[in-house]
Amino acid sequence: MKLSKTIVRDYQTVISVNYYSAFAKHRGEDPLRRHQAYVRALKQSGVRVVMGVFKGSPQRCKTCGARWTKYEEKESDVRIVADIVSHALLDKFDDAMLISADSDMAPAKEHIDLNTPNKNIFVVAPPGRFGHARDLNPIIEATKGRIAKSLFPEVFTSNDGQVIVRRPSQYDPP
Repeated sequence: MKLSKTIVRDYQTVISVNYYSAFAKHRGEDPLRRHQAYVRALKQSGVRVVMGVFKGSPQRCKTCGARWTKYEEKESDVRIVADIVSHALLDKFDDAMLISADSDMAPAKEHIDLNTPNKNIFVVAPPGRFGHARDLNPIIEATKGRIAKSLFPEVFTSNDGQVIVRRPSQYDPP
């Protein structure tokens, strides 16, 4: 929420923030716990959280025969597209901010531009991804400095004072 408010223009108001992701259970308990704690903090701060899934597919090396499972996040990008298109058509926003460098979002943005000309989708590229986002025509990059200023506090508590999450030290601002 905080990051969005640092990007909008003076005449714009942040009405809602949506976070799309999936729990990567295959990466182990520690990363999973950190991600779950982060999602709890997002929810507590008023962010709408929409979760997809990771799906594994068996892989095999044709040269040596080694086998492994390749995991891919599924549904998150489709959910973003479905939400942003339906919200545009239902007149739920005038301007929408999309923080992404995923070129899979381009057809949705084009559809909205073509069919709802009074709606604006402005794209913010993640740090270091401005060039990768060129298919989306980003207007700004969310720099590491801007993100550092938008971090949750070291200890994030609920309204009743209960600790929801402690920020891992590797995420402390420089």
